[in-house]
Amino acid sequence: MIRKKKYLLLFMLITVILFLFSGCQLHYPTYPPGDTLSHLKITTTPPGASIFLDSSFTRHTTPYTFVDIPAGSYLLTLVLSNYVDYNAIIRVEDKQITEVNIDLIPYPLVPPLK
Repeated sequence: MIRKKKYLLLFMLITVILFLFSGCQLHYPTYPPGDTLSHLKITTTPPGASIFLDSSFTRHTTPYTFVDIPAGSYLLTLVLSNYVDYNAIIRVEDKQITEVNIDLIPYPLVPPLK
């Protein structure tokens, strides 16, 4: 009887662990073979903004250079606490280094109510 409880507890523990980690996958975009690859260099003032490409978090912050990125258009989103999010469509040219330099705008300070 005790042996069955051990196996049941072990089975439940493994099931819970698999369930928790089954949906925790990061999405990395895949590119078709044969695309021409380029570089994308992103810098911001101030540095440290989170970089999103095509609405996917890249796990990188500015300044950062993406190496071997396919040429094409991308939705670039930069997010930094206490600054207005930056959104733009950028064009990465074929076999080129595309540089994006952004001055982030701080949220306006609101004076306290009297």
